Amino acid sequence: MAPIDPPVDDPLRTALTAALRARQPTASVAAAEALVQAYPRSALAWSGLADAWALSGRTDVAVDARRQALRLHPTDLTLQFNLGTTLLTAGDKAGALAVLQPLSRQAPREPRVHMNLGIALRDLGQLQAAATALTTARTFVRENTPLAAEIRWNRSLVHLMGGDLRAGLPAYEARRHLARFSLPAARGLPIWDGTGRPDTLLVIAEQGLGDTLQYARWIRRVRPRVGRLVFAVQKPLVPLLRAGLDGLLDTDDIVPLARTLHVPGATARAPLLSLPLLLGAFDRGTHVEPTPWLTPDPGLVQHWTQRLATLPGRFRVGIVWQGNPSYKDDRNRSVPLRHYAPLAAIPGVTLLSLQKRHGRDQLASLPQVIDLHDDLDEATGPFLDTAAVMQAADLVVTSDTATLHLAGALGVPTLAAIAHIPDWRFGLRGDQLPEYPRVRLVRQPRPGDWDAVVHQMAVWVRKQVS
Repeated sequence: MAPIDPPVDDPLRTALTAALRARQPTASVAAAEALVQAYPRSALAWSGLADAWALSGRTDVAVDARRQALRLHPTDLTLQFNLGTTLLTAGDKAGALAVLQPLSRQAPREPRVHMNLGIALRDLGQLQAAATALTTARTFVRENTPLAAEIRWNRSLVHLMGGDLRAGLPAYEARRHLARFSLPAARGLPIWDGTGRPDTLLVIAEQGLGDTLQYARWIRRVRPRVGRLVFAVQKPLVPLLRAGLDGLLDTDDIVPLARTLHVPGATARAPLLSLPLLLGAFDRGTHVEPTPWLTPDPGLVQHWTQRLATLPGRFRVGIVWQGNPSYKDDRNRSVPLRHYAPLAAIPGVTLLSLQKRHGRDQLASLPQVIDLHDDLDEATGPFLDTAAVMQAADLVVTSDTATLHLAGALGVPTLAAIAHIPDWRFGLRGDQLPEYPRVRLVRQPRPGDWDAVVHQMAVWVRKQVS
């Protein structure tokens, strides 16, 4: 009888291992499918197929392979963990919970089980249970290890989502010990601890463009506390921030991020998202921003005001529906354009697409939308025309993307479509963030219900138009 599992030296197994280690998605899937065909009763082979599809970004197919592996070996705790983790990655939080919760009782001393259980609970909005699971995970991990930092960082998101800044902000510093959040090197520069007056402070942007736009407001709070401030940001944001922060920072003090940063005379550095902690901003009241902190180019605003005046309708709405699909939770935050048909149907309303790159193929689903793409940011630079159109329009409607934070920074009237369980910075309730007084958060009443969100938006817009 043929063996159930392939031997260690099986050429197909060797090929799969090599392809996975080299992170070659196509080769991995081909090798894994050949292995499964040769050993169809092998849980190991099906697990390899799941790994290959996960590497390829097809977590939905990977889940099916995980389930098949578990059918072949239903008592294997590792296979149960792998299924729960893949379900979590695939966005099936309830499915992950159904697997990981009983597994946490079968493997009570396995920190990764409790950590992933905590993540699933957090993503389902069960914050107290999530905190308990992550605290349990922490008890089984040594200090100063990557896993300890991962657990502490996930715990920080629970605190922050629940509005507990005093516990959340210090714990959020654990991200600096995770490889995926590593900052560009600034050799010889100590991290500023918020005390004293550095001669020259280098503030380093981190994570996504939206994070930089959201946290750029802290620059003007830090500026009086240092001699000179240099702000290193993602290259696409340099022109926007040089124009928008004019008068606060010199043009030469807003520089593009580089693998190695060297600022002559710099005496300290600070990660951008650490500024609220360094300034002791532990109360939500300290995050309130009464005025915009970015200013669009006046010439571009005049140009687009004149341009929009030639378009039909008396109420012009700039709209963005799609975030970067490579973001792990994009399927939950982006709103397919077709859902906005009720807005387009309101008499007097004109929808203007501010969408760049991803998601523009959806324009065919709502042909009433006027596409500004060819004239938007192409000659000026990223976000410069977009910011001017936002200022010239009557309203911005956006999903949870960088443009939401741009609209908030500009202080323009905005309706933001927010998932039922959103990113931690939006919390679980409320229709406003303290830093964005003119952005109204329109939340899903239940997961996936964008129609209800757009219905609320349409009711609001009709009142403005009438």
